[in-house]
Amino acid sequence: MKKEDVYHLANSPALPGGRASVLETHLSWILLNDTYVFKIKKPVRLSFVDYRLRAQRRYYCAREVKLNRRYAPGVYLGVAPLGYQNGQWAVGDQLDEVVDYGIQMNRLDNGLQLNNLLANNRLSESDVLRLADALAASHRRAEKVAMPLDPQRLAQDFADISQVSVEITAILGPEANAWIGECRYWAPLLVERWRERLQKRAARGWRIDGHGDLHSGNVFVYPQEVLFFDAIEFNDSWRQTDVLDELAFLSVDLAYYQRPDFVEVLWNRYQEVYPNCATAADRELFLFFACYRASVRLKVAALVWRQEIAQPANGHSREGALAEARRRAGRYFELMRNYWERLPLAEIASLSAQN
Repeated sequence: MKKEDVYHLANSPALPGGRASVLETHLSWILLNDTYVFKIKKPVRLSFVDYRLRAQRRYYCAREVKLNRRYAPGVYLGVAPLGYQNGQWAVGDQLDEVVDYGIQMNRLDNGLQLNNLLANNRLSESDVLRLADALAASHRRAEKVAMPLDPQRLAQDFADISQVSVEITAILGPEANAWIGECRYWAPLLVERWRERLQKRAARGWRIDGHGDLHSGNVFVYPQEVLFFDAIEFNDSWRQTDVLDELAFLSVDLAYYQRPDFVEVLWNRYQEVYPNCATAADRELFLFFACYRASVRLKVAALVWRQEIAQPANGHSREGALAEARRRAGRYFELMRNYWERLPLAEIASLSAQN
């Protein structure tokens, strides 16, 4: 679908639940009304995903529904054909012409989305305890991946931030981009340090087929339950990770919202109910994962910047969106540096010099 088609669908009287507002990310258009959410994948290709063909989008919609029903079975209703019925845009199995496919979900309460709770200072310590319990429980029941994480693959994933080096230079300046380049240089040497530990962690069941994108926008904290959603469907290797990686991702976003106390609560409760971090190498791994996840969030902010420069989304101020992307990028860059500087870099540099 094209952007104008999405807005026609959102304003169609035949849309289930009624006319919808539209949100836009670097990968999707999101239609929201009072009853449903419709997620439509953009026909884009980036360094980490290819949605250009309709058949690809249909496949990944089905994959996303299957994977996310592990966490929120009552939310993901299924893959929805999108197209024309009686001359107007509609959704469903009785269309006269199918143009594309999307995912239909039940609408959740955005006020209970973790990022909104944090932004509005409405998250309590008891909520964080329940979040830790839910995360640990999901990790316990997740499918285990016997093959250990490859350190060089971790370094390559970390280096993917180079795909937005132009945007980072524009947003944060050449010094920031140069510093990230230094990190990319040292990352392969750093992660090689943990090869044996990663093997032992996988052998103990701590590499899982998990979520892969567990930031605060993908969590809802209801009084009765914690729901995770929007797990990565387009890259199995990003989803099949160490449990510390997912714990680190949530911790980064708690830190982003200036709640280091909640980071400690999350960490302590998680390790209490699902202990898996007994060595100094485990803590180093956690810091590296946190640095990597901060870089992922920085990359997303840079992609939003790129999108706004190229084609601003409808219904908002371009200047405001660019300012927000700059602010988010700056904060995640700050967190990235904080985690990186706590890693054993001096020791790695010394060993490298000796060799």
